[in-house]
Amino acid sequence: MNTRNAYLAAVFALGVGVTVFASTAGWPSWWVVVGFGCLVIASENSPVVLHQGLAVSPTILLIMASLPVLAGTNDGEGLLLGVALIAACGSLDRDHIQGRRWDVVAVNAGSISTATVAAACFFQATQDLTGVEGLLAILGTAITFEVVNTALILPAVSMTYGEPVRVLWSQLRPTIPNSLSFSVLGLLVGKLAAKLGPGAAMFAILPLLIGRWTFATFLRLQESQESALRVFVRLTEAKDAYTAGHVERVATFAVYVGEELGLDPNRIEHLRRSALLHDVGKLAVPSRLLNKPGRLTPDEWDVVKRHNEVGVGILGRIDFLRETAVTASDKHGHFDAPDEDTPAELILEAHIVSVADAFDAMTSTRSYRRALEQDVAFDELRKNSGTQFNPECAEALIRAIERRGEHYGAGFETDAHDFAVPPPVTGVGSAGLGDLAGEAEG
Repeated sequence: MNTRNAYLAAVFALGVGVTVFASTAGWPSWWVVVGFGCLVIASENSPVVLHQGLAVSPTILLIMASLPVLAGTNDGEGLLLGVALIAACGSLDRDHIQGRRWDVVAVNAGSISTATVAAACFFQATQDLTGVEGLLAILGTAITFEVVNTALILPAVSMTYGEPVRVLWSQLRPTIPNSLSFSVLGLLVGKLAAKLGPGAAMFAILPLLIGRWTFATFLRLQESQESALRVFVRLTEAKDAYTAGHVERVATFAVYVGEELGLDPNRIEHLRRSALLHDVGKLAVPSRLLNKPGRLTPDEWDVVKRHNEVGVGILGRIDFLRETAVTASDKHGHFDAPDEDTPAELILEAHIVSVADAFDAMTSTRSYRRALEQDVAFDELRKNSGTQFNPECAEALIRAIERRGEHYGAGFETDAHDFAVPPPVTGVGSAGLGDLAGEAEG
């Protein structure tokens, strides 16, 4: 048994042990367990899916709402066992079961049951508090669940996908306030139901259902915008087949830097879109110039340089993409070209895209030069930091790639293309770096 499977088995065993321990404290009101269990299963299997593949559902709200309800029935007996069983229902995801991913089901059941029982113990010890202390106790219950569940799940996800825990935490951290809000709201709804009866809870849950519908509608609009964005990406790659995949990699590198610098999720999403669209102006550049194996003449270089202006013009005419034009602009990408009239956050994003674009250009084979080794690309970023590149952004990209253990450039390319004229091993630079032998780029 490998380390990952051993850890998953240990978390599942912990959940089973906690549930067995909980059964020694009495038996719950089974109608509450069955009712909330069914709601949790339905919630878990009807989430709102985000376009990144993530999903949100009110499952945690329902689980937390069950704590006060169980505490108010049967004299509070069986609270721990009841919430453990209700929480375990949150692991019964239809896709996981149909795909026979029993390891995922097991670790989810173990972690969420353990976290919920821990939260229930805190709730049980503080449920008689009132006023400000009572509100702090509710917050403490939600925090207890979040801390235990996160501590158990993060290592499992890290071992499954090969991502460092620190990187996963940086991605998860922005979602914690939302999760805590759902937990606190669930506890308040549960207290209302326990005091006024289950029917009263429906008046509190109804706005949540309306909110879910509104959120789903908003996401459909976002999906439409994402589809429009993808059309531009595909057109760009169709125009310049040799750089197919380039914009996707630039977007990935830009997100790496954004996460490394601690940007919030909304800014990182804006950054991703800008990076995907930074080359859209190539649609106006003749293919013979994009794929010319030798050096460009001054007139040809002027035509190629104008592609960025064309791209900015295109994006500026599309309402939801207008702001990305600033980030995608070469004018703002150079570190030594300050612009006091543009918001600082957009300038930073432009610096990030510039670094990501240059790194991928150097580590990819083009018609005018074969891919450089990753260390050479890193050296070029550092050598041009403080002039062309923002030093903080350059170092952030290098740190992010090294920490992930990823390799790019010569010997690690994933896209193979047949060139009419084999590219030279050394030659002109790219992304504004100039000739790597010291001459000006042409």
